[in-house]
Amino acid sequence: MSENTWPDLYETASESDDLVMPDQPLPFLGDLVEFLDEEDCERVLEVACGEGRNSQRFVEVVPDLEGCDLSEDALETCEERCGDAMTTRHADVRDLPYDDGDFEPP
Repeated sequence: MSENTWPDLYETASESDDLVMPDQPLPFLGDLVEFLDEEDCERVLEVACGEGRNSQRFVEVVPDLEGCDLSEDALETCEERCGDAMTTRHADVRDLPYDDGDFEPP
């Protein structure tokens, strides 16, 4: 698998205004959102947030949500969906630019 598979896929999709992934959050996400809310998680990192299909739900209960993804095109879509409700960062999951303890424990 090419190292740039996801960014290439998102770039191709962005040229045609297509989404790479469905725009609706995953079906089981309600349970996770409920858990984050019950645990009063204040600062959460969503790794590989992509186009923000799940981020849309996380921002409902997490006041300080940060998302990162390898694709800048995907992050643009995520930012359009979530606006100022979250912070995004271009980052590779294999080398995350965060310190241990920056986010809530699971």
